[in-house]
Amino acid sequence: MVIGKNTNEANLLQLAEDFKNGKRMVLFLGAGINLGDRTSIEVCKEIDLSWNGLLNGLFSEAFSLLSIGKGLSSEDRYIMQNLICDPNKKEALKGFSEESWECLRSYASFEFPPLVQASIIKSVLGNNYIDSIRKHLYQQCDKYIMRKIFLKYYGLNSNLSGTGKSRPFYSLYQLARLIILHHPIIAVVTYNFDKFLTIAIDILRENKEEFFTEKEMERVRQDRTVEDVFGSYSHSSQEKDVLPIYHIHGLIPPYNEYLPVKDNEIVLSMEEFYENTQNVYSWQTATQLHFLCHFTCLFLGSSLTDINTQRMIHYASKIGNDDKIYYLHAVSKSMKEKLSEKEYMSYLGLMNLKDTFYTQYGLTPIFDRNGYNHLYDTILNFVL
Repeated sequence: MVIGKNTNEANLLQLAEDFKNGKRMVLFLGAGINLGDRTSIEVCKEIDLSWNGLLNGLFSEAFSLLSIGKGLSSEDRYIMQNLICDPNKKEALKGFSEESWECLRSYASFEFPPLVQASIIKSVLGNNYIDSIRKHLYQQCDKYIMRKIFLKYYGLNSNLSGTGKSRPFYSLYQLARLIILHHPIIAVVTYNFDKFLTIAIDILRENKEEFFTEKEMERVRQDRTVEDVFGSYSHSSQEKDVLPIYHIHGLIPPYNEYLPVKDNEIVLSMEEFYENTQNVYSWQTATQLHFLCHFTCLFLGSSLTDINTQRMIHYASKIGNDDKIYYLHAVSKSMKEKLSEKEYMSYLGLMNLKDTFYTQYGLTPIFDRNGYNHLYDTILNFVL
């Protein structure tokens, strides 16, 4: 079976119907929600909060320490860092033919996949690796910076709003709006360490006159609080007027908040990933399975390459769920700009193949050929 255009449109119409009927929903969010058009407003340089950006930054730090112990020359260190962390840098090609560099790049990519990089990071940085993650995340962006970006690009009085040009943090902004305006969303499951979604929600609620129209203001609930759940399940109050955000892989808060160490259960390295997978009775596993088996679920910002997540989706589909598990993804802006028309059609074919596979696993895929910004606009239109 191949996913056709009509099937994709039918899935989108079904999602619209689920929103209209007030189906109780749970959002499953990956690192992709932190992405958006690059920005460099006056308060900060270019921001990169992607999963690859995090790994590259941490691995560079770890590799610098490791190379000193190995006695590597500065030239060798530079070449190896670029092979693993940033293989597309033109400077790294100096002294190499394109063919040999591509061969080395492919080898490095195969031998140092993300989980291996993460394990090296933890091994070299030791207990400091959590502090390094915190530094990478929040020195790039904090509540002040995000608020400034939101007001500049998305505020009601912004002259940049709706121009279709640069849209930094657009996914976070639209998700925060969705959570605030659509009350049937009962929970969020995130695989991210950061609190950027909670921060985005706080910014919009604290400055609601700046971001919501008079008609939208009628739907903004002030009595519903957001609670980040992590580590020990006892952290969750599980109250009716609380929206829990479950941090499945642990939580690393901003500098102005206490950094919990005991029972936080940060999952980054290969060892931590295996331990997390083996504990089938953990609240992390039980919570995900409960939602996947009993509610309408939306996966956003995730590539779904995590084998543990795939396992639970497959298990939920076998048990049976009367509601849909949607997988929403879109063509990336960079992909559309870099590829020729023929290459782009091949890319669409690969996405179609991927959706066919996930359909057999019990998912309802929706692919937006107009990009992620259009995808989030479409979802918000279902609510508004």
